[in-house]
Amino acid sequence: MAGGGLKDDVSFEISSEEIVGFAGLNGVGKTTTIKVASGVLRPSGGDVLINNVSIVRRKIDIASKVSWTPEFPMLDLTLKPWDVFHEIGKYLSYGRRETRERFEESMEKISMTDDISGRIWNMSDEMRKGF
Repeated sequence: MAGGGLKDDVSFEISSEEIVGFAGLNGVGKTTTIKVASGVLRPSGGDVLINNVSIVRRKIDIASKVSWTPEFPMLDLTLKPWDVFHEIGKYLSYGRRETRERFEESMEKISMTDDISGRIWNMSDEMRKGF
């Protein structure tokens, strides 16, 4: 596993019906494990399989199904929400139309339809985490 955790290899299985949380001391690798599993970090060895699909070989396929929301969003505060979605859509190889549809649907789900034209710096921390 990448990072400076105390354990170098991690192995566990989660079924689709389970909700899992990590608990442990600071620095043991909880966040690193989540970052590797979601494709944010590349594993330093081994692989992560999600529905028998390799995160190493098919990161884009996995990234469209698994996400990680950091405690402190790493966003360019000068951007607008659409700018962020547009970049994510390009990363996931979505067309502009599909990206726009997903953007509008997401903004509606989290009740941010009135805030989509403003800059991210004007949003609360919770709103920034929402998208």
